Amino acid sequence: MITQNKPTQLTQSFLARLVLEWNREKGLPSWVQAWREEGWEKLQETGFPTREQEDWKYVPLKNLFEKTFHRTEENSMSEHKAFKKFSSDFEVELVFVNGVFSPENSCGIGEENGIVVLPLSQVLPSKEKEIRVFIDGFQSRAEDAFVFLNQAFLKEGAMIFIPDKRRCEKIIHVVHVSTGSASGEGTKASVLQCPRTIVFLGKNSEATVIESFVSFSGETYFTNAVSDLILETGASLQHSKIQSESHQAFHIGATRALLGQDSQLHSFSFSVGGKISRNNLFVALHGEGASVSLDGLYAGKGEQFMDNHTHVDHCKPKGFSRQLYKGVLNDKARAVFNGKIIVHPGAQQTDSSQINKNLLLSRQTHVDTKPELQISADDVQCKHGATIGQMNEDEIFYFQSRSIPRKKAIHMLIHGFVDDVLLRIKSPVLQKKLHALLLDFYSGVEGEDCL
Repeated sequence: MITQNKPTQLTQSFLARLVLEWNREKGLPSWVQAWREEGWEKLQETGFPTREQEDWKYVPLKNLFEKTFHRTEENSMSEHKAFKKFSSDFEVELVFVNGVFSPENSCGIGEENGIVVLPLSQVLPSKEKEIRVFIDGFQSRAEDAFVFLNQAFLKEGAMIFIPDKRRCEKIIHVVHVSTGSASGEGTKASVLQCPRTIVFLGKNSEATVIESFVSFSGETYFTNAVSDLILETGASLQHSKIQSESHQAFHIGATRALLGQDSQLHSFSFSVGGKISRNNLFVALHGEGASVSLDGLYAGKGEQFMDNHTHVDHCKPKGFSRQLYKGVLNDKARAVFNGKIIVHPGAQQTDSSQINKNLLLSRQTHVDTKPELQISADDVQCKHGATIGQMNEDEIFYFQSRSIPRKKAIHMLIHGFVDDVLLRIKSPVLQKKLHALLLDFYSGVEGEDCL
């Protein structure tokens, strides 16, 4: 169902600027072009969300709509040293720069023993049937203006296919690097990228997929990403999304998953970047005995705005879901967490829980948290909770009394707060990467700033 939003002059102007970019695309397969046109029509019909819409009432989208963004074909990158430091530990890496496939920075991709890891641009002409499985599966599910925007600009992204009874031993790393700007008619323009990631796991297959959105510049750009995951009967997927964008960038992403019988999904969301970031996570447990664990960590400083919305649909009996999201905020940063669990009629013996915990390091930070349960079955175990707390001066004093400086004590307490979430990641390599990304956040936390 499409919810129409009353357009404003600002959103109309933003849409008018986007149509110029949309009209530039050429050379796509006819079925792709038709699907893009459908997305564009839906986008114009539904309009962009406003603060009158409950799910978007806290998000300062005005800052986004005031900007002008352009597509680019440039995939050059000057920050090679920083990129290699970030990506050097992965054997299979599919890299995009400004939304454009970068073959020279990618490695280990292709088709081997039925396992496919390729850019979408190489498979769209030949794998219409396989991709339409996703189009049909996610039609009318967790759709909003930004999903339609991604559909309208569909051109590039990642295709990952794991056949039945196959275990992918190597971690698959999909990297989206943004340089922030591209040359156009003698000027620099802020980049718009709309990547689509498609992950399909056949029956009783296993894989680990990491999606990283990173930037080594401080420029303004807009990432509007969609990731669609399908797990067949008995499949197991470890999926992580790492968002370390420029602090002047806008990031809006949707991850949607359909889980078959006895399948297992572990999702980890990590956010430290972006001026405004929004993560929408939708999981439908369509098969009996399906299970999902959703873990997340967000750390904001300055005037960053971070929004996480999760939606778990228990559709069949014996479903299992766990959620643990933690946030650490400093300076004037603001965060939103909205988690919804729906247990449908007939989904008996559902076991579900949801926890959101936040640690505030400044009097000027703010969190809005709203865990929700909607239960339409009677034989279930469901619970939820949320906490917002500040630094405990007694704990800080305990460290100081043992000759540990206040600043270091605070860093140790933050580390202790987030560590149980990070330890849920099974990959030691990824744990190390995330600890390194958190170092920049820690370095900006001064002891005198904390309560």
